Amino acid sequence: MLLISPVRTHRFRILFRSLYRSLSEELGLAPHSRAVLNDNGLYTGSADLHWNNSFDSQYPGLAAPVTRGVTPKGVAGTARNIAVVLHSTRTAQPLTPMNPDGTRTDTPGSTESAPVDSSSNAGTQAARSPHKALVFDGHNDVLTKLMGAGGVKTAEAFLSDTDFHIDMPKAARGNLAGGFFAMWVASPAGHDYQAMMKQAQYDVPLPDPVPHDDALAVVLAQAAILLRLQDIGAVRICTSVDELDKCLGSDRLAAILHLEGCEAIDPDFHALDVLYAAGLRSVGLVWSRPTRYAAGVPFRYPSSPDIGAGLTDQGIALVRRCNDLGIMIDLSHLNLAGFNDVARYSRHPLVATHSNAHAICPHARNLTDAQLEAIRASGGMVGLNFASAFLRDDGRMITDVPVVQMIRHLDYLIEALGESGVGLGSDFDGARIPDVIADSAGLPVLVQAMQEHGYGDALISRICHRNWLDLLNRTWHAKSAG
Repeated sequence: MLLISPVRTHRFRILFRSLYRSLSEELGLAPHSRAVLNDNGLYTGSADLHWNNSFDSQYPGLAAPVTRGVTPKGVAGTARNIAVVLHSTRTAQPLTPMNPDGTRTDTPGSTESAPVDSSSNAGTQAARSPHKALVFDGHNDVLTKLMGAGGVKTAEAFLSDTDFHIDMPKAARGNLAGGFFAMWVASPAGHDYQAMMKQAQYDVPLPDPVPHDDALAVVLAQAAILLRLQDIGAVRICTSVDELDKCLGSDRLAAILHLEGCEAIDPDFHALDVLYAAGLRSVGLVWSRPTRYAAGVPFRYPSSPDIGAGLTDQGIALVRRCNDLGIMIDLSHLNLAGFNDVARYSRHPLVATHSNAHAICPHARNLTDAQLEAIRASGGMVGLNFASAFLRDDGRMITDVPVVQMIRHLDYLIEALGESGVGLGSDFDGARIPDVIADSAGLPVLVQAMQEHGYGDALISRICHRNWLDLLNRTWHAKSAG
């Protein structure tokens, strides 16, 4: 019997429909009202880390710490962070009250950190956007940005308007109800990534591995920031789907603690166990560099993800340990051989929290048809990545991307994975995203585009949050048969 995959069956229909919509928008037949570009400036001032002020030109859209080994001060900071991570049952303080426009009532319009009034009974967010679909997002890097702003001691800045893609006022305006909060460790700067990724073709060399001790210091500091956000009433760290359900739509963001790249995980998995106790429920084996567990793909366009070797023996053991704990494994940025190994050894659904369709944008970081078929067969899902270079047909990191291009990827992913296999994975605060979205306050622009494209309310609800909850329900409660 000749079997034709759902991807190939519908590809030409999807591309024709998307081309038509793109042309309509170009001619002004389907205008979209919002086109705002956030400068997303770089904060500095961490007491324990050296900050590379040219990082934004090295890794487009990111602002992140670069360790110079572990200084005595850094070691002390690591010890303090371990204490904070282990002390995870503190009583949360109420959220600082907001004005209707999303500014704080104690410091209207200010982005400065201010003390939280723990005696206040007010805990409401700003009024949500009229496009009511709540969004649970598959990936953000706001912990990296908050670390750059000063870390735990300045976490209260998240309660007011900032230059970040995500803060409480923007989340309220965009109906962002929560998401995966990534702990991520930067590589030392080297190449001018921003300039390279604007070229018609590029092949950015993989960064060198990051030493375990350096990575652990950063990861613990970022975990401590999320715990502080919980203390001040901004988020609730959720470790069950019941907790997520109860938190969605409340005055807190539902947060899943995620690790992007496993440099901080030791071979005995002691750090994994400690982070699990602090709330870790999602792990990406790699970022775009090698680890003792696996190999990541480089920033390369055009390119297949078939680059490098598969999982190491320690990587296979880590996959099995995550299965045993019920930790979701994120395949984003993993090379093809590693992807295939996870598919072989993991008993959980295959998930890529922030990846796009390689058939539309042939970037090394995007997923091929064969990978999408494997994800569908496992009952897994993919979150749409908003990073401009992974959306555009030409793979360039240029942000004048029309919202219809995001719909093209959603169309393709839905055809490949089914309506239960697609979500959102913005990469807010970790990438340069389309001007038309700009930040989390712009999420209703995408929701409106889905509505205008003909997506029904039930499908929009699935894409915006329901599919993530269903996937986690199948993953967090699943156990390894071995």
